[in-house]
Amino acid sequence: MKGFVIALLLALPSLAHSQAVAFEGRGGPIGSITGSASYIFGEPDGGHNHTLWGWSIAPEFNFTRRIGIQAELGSYYENISPGQGRLMLTAGPRYNLKPIFKVWPFVYGEAGEVRLTFQGSTYRDWDPVAKVGIGFDHRVVRNLWVTIVPAEYLAHNLDAGGWSHDFSAHAGFTYNFYR
Repeated sequence: MKGFVIALLLALPSLAHSQAVAFEGRGGPIGSITGSASYIFGEPDGGHNHTLWGWSIAPEFNFTRRIGIQAELGSYYENISPGQGRLMLTAGPRYNLKPIFKVWPFVYGEAGEVRLTFQGSTYRDWDPVAKVGIGFDHRVVRNLWVTIVPAEYLAHNLDAGGWSHDFSAHAGFTYNFYR
C-alpha cells in the first residue's frame, strides 16, 4: 500500500504538468475555502486508533485551471480514548480533473503533522502524517459548492514504530473566489 501511495504522489506532478491549462476567462476559481465535517475510521491496533469525528478547514489556491495547492487544518476528538484529541495540519498538491456537468472531480496528496493530546495529562506529541484522496465538488451556485471526499487514505507515524493506516471521509461547503 505504501508503494502505491508513493507512486501516486510521484506521478501526480507529471500528470498535472502534461495537462496544465492557464486561466482563460471564467475557467475556474483562483482560490477557495472549504469547511467540512470529517470522519476517520482507524485501524483497531491495540486500542490506539478508533473512530474519530471532527471538522476541517481547507484553503486552496489554483495556479492553473487544473493545478493547485491546498492546506488543511483539522480537529478530531470523539469516539477514541476518553479525553484524547488530535489536531492535524497538512498541505500538498491538488489536481482538478475535467468537470462532468456541474461536478468537478479532484485528487490530492498532503503531508504534515498531527498533534496528540490527552485530557488530565501534560502529554503532547507531534507525529508525521501523510494522506491522499479523491473528492468531488458540486456547484450549487457560482461561488458556493458542496464538497464530498468519499475516499481518503491517511498514514500516521506511531511512536512505537510503524504507521497506522486509516481511512477518512469529509462533507462540507466550499466558497470559491474568482478573478
